[in-house]
Amino acid sequence: MRNADAAQSARAPGDRASHGPSRRRFRAATLVAIFLLVATFPRATHADDVATAVEQADALRAKGEPSRAVALLQPLADDPKTASDPRVQSALGKALLVGGDPADAAAAFRVVVRARPDVADRLDLASALLTTARRRISAGARSSREVMPYLDEALAVARATTRPDAETGRRLACVVGEAELLRANPEAARAAVSDPSITKDPATEDLLARACYALADFAAAADAWGRAGNTEAQAAAWSAGKDPRAIPWYAARALEHWNDPAIGDMAIRGAAYVDGGDGFDAALVAGVGAPGASEAMRTAMERLRGRLAERRGRYRDAVDRYRAVQAARPADWESDRDLARALFALSTDDAAMRDEAVELYRRVLVTRPDDADTRTGLGWQARLDATNAHREWPDHRRLDRAVAIFRALAETSPDDGLGWAQYGNAARIAAMYDASLLAFERAVAVNEFDASTWNDRGIALLAAGQSKAAVASFEHAIRVDGGDTSSRQNAARQLRLSGMDDAADAHLAAALRTARAVGGQVSLYRALLDRGLRARHRPELR
Repeated sequence: MRNADAAQSARAPGDRASHGPSRRRFRAATLVAIFLLVATFPRATHADDVATAVEQADALRAKGEPSRAVALLQPLADDPKTASDPRVQSALGKALLVGGDPADAAAAFRVVVRARPDVADRLDLASALLTTARRRISAGARSSREVMPYLDEALAVARATTRPDAETGRRLACVVGEAELLRANPEAARAAVSDPSITKDPATEDLLARACYALADFAAAADAWGRAGNTEAQAAAWSAGKDPRAIPWYAARALEHWNDPAIGDMAIRGAAYVDGGDGFDAALVAGVGAPGASEAMRTAMERLRGRLAERRGRYRDAVDRYRAVQAARPADWESDRDLARALFALSTDDAAMRDEAVELYRRVLVTRPDDADTRTGLGWQARLDATNAHREWPDHRRLDRAVAIFRALAETSPDDGLGWAQYGNAARIAAMYDASLLAFERAVAVNEFDASTWNDRGIALLAAGQSKAAVASFEHAIRVDGGDTSSRQNAARQLRLSGMDDAADAHLAAALRTARAVGGQVSLYRALLDRGLRARHRPELR
């Protein structure tokens, strides 16, 4: 037995060595065959894969991650085997409608409707088309061709869809109503959402209110917005219809938000439209006289009454109210600005009142250099003073004030090239030549591409007796803007005085061409060229 075992053991290694490679080749061939069989066999799990992907995409969309849902579904939508699957396209359309281009969502829903024209799918398509039109309008679509096809298709889809229940009927009516409203057809919009068979909700009532408002049926619009719970829109409709109910609503709003000037101004616009402001003013007085009104609230309402008085053109009342506010808030820049504005509106010939307004504005400018109201008021006064200074000459108080204002405006906005140029021109008129030239140096440093500033700088240089530098400044203006006729005329005059007739005529001829092209003073440049021609023959006429 031991000898037999030994013999078997001696043969075993040789046997394994002789059969091992063939067995490995057999296994490899078997694996390849199985791989090819699996690769070529139709996938029995296709339906399960689509269902899983759709379920996952819907979950992502519900979690507020529509872009991830789109990324999950897009490969299936691009695959010819699953591109026409309505489940894939429907889920993709819903994800795109939330986190993509609604036009792409509409394209996906069109595929769904062709495959299974259910009511819900048609409603999804109509909603996507309407959303596309709405977004394009909000983005500033430049032509109706970018919007109208979507509105027309949305209407066609909605009107061709049956209404199996009240909720579907409501949604379809809203699509029709909004599409018609966007098509500037409010009558059809009102008819669509007024259908007694549909269920009303705040969105439907809001759409009905907007249609009624567009038709100037303000009472119906106010009622609809009231049912929708939008009291602010309801008050706006009351105001548009001059309904007295708007006044107490706006007064209550202003008193409730007494420390918010924007709400107060909104309340003034809404309430004053009804009766001119008498009712609103009386309501404010009653409100601040009620128990519990704080001193800060009374002061704020006094300011609001001043704003109301300004709106009504009662500037004396506005000044009185703002003086009371200023007394209560002596360090408040807004009080100074309001009083200055009212003084400007009230005073026409009262120099002391005008000086007070300017001083108040200049005080505001120190702490609030960017306040648009202050800069506008001061700029207006400075231009008025500079324009009319000659009427009061040799009294130069107006000119001095213009120079001081322009300087303050420029220094508080150092990057405003126009501000420095205005200061430079005012200083030149006031014979402050050094100050004028410094101002123009700041102006061209801020904006070297303004031909008008270079031209004005040349005039300032002439006033300072620097004629050669002035010509260089005029010619720089011409390089910046070859069609600037003022610079060419100024340069030509100085060149001719220097005996450089050819160079002067070249500038005047160019100015003449520009004038002919734009319909300017052709006769002026003809006359100047003629004068130069005569001067060549008669130097004593130069």
